[in-house]
Amino acid sequence: MRELSVRIEPLAVASRERFDQREATVTHRVLMRANDHVARGMALRAGGRRLAILSVHDPDESRRYLVCRCEEER
Repeated sequence: MRELSVRIEPLAVASRERFDQREATVTHRVLMRANDHVARGMALRAGGRRLAILSVHDPDESRRYLVCRCEEER
């Protein structure tokens, strides 16, 4: 496990009912320095939260920063 400095921005909250229970899905945008070890399907930990990485891209193709779209797992 590696420690990274990141900026986490909430994007959206979607809720739905399933089996008479309300479930919420929270998505985030995570900005970090470029890192060859970060890939789709992995997860980040932020305190007690676990963020599953749905997509990773280099916004300006400079290999300086990565933007990850993540979903908070509960």
